[in-house]
Amino acid sequence: ADIGDYLAKIRENQVAFVVKVADRINNLRDAVLADLGFQEKYLKETEEFYLEFARMSPFYEELFEAFLRLQEDHLSKWRR
Repeated sequence: ADIGDYLAKIRENQVAFVVKVADRINNLRDAVLADLGFQEKYLKETEEFYLEFARMSPFYEELFEAFLRLQEDHLSKWRR
């Protein structure tokens, strides 16, 4: 099963859905401490799957902000 299938199953349960979005926000915030390779993978995965997945979540704006902050951090480290 791929990540899209995995998230589709989580989406079926409202509690699991909200917890998964909150978990992703936390992980995005923590990823600023990770190496560039991990950050790049995490940003790509978030963009490809989680932004759309979380669109109907009460935490969508927080997820999007955490994504943008990690993206900015990643780019600033990459330029060094």
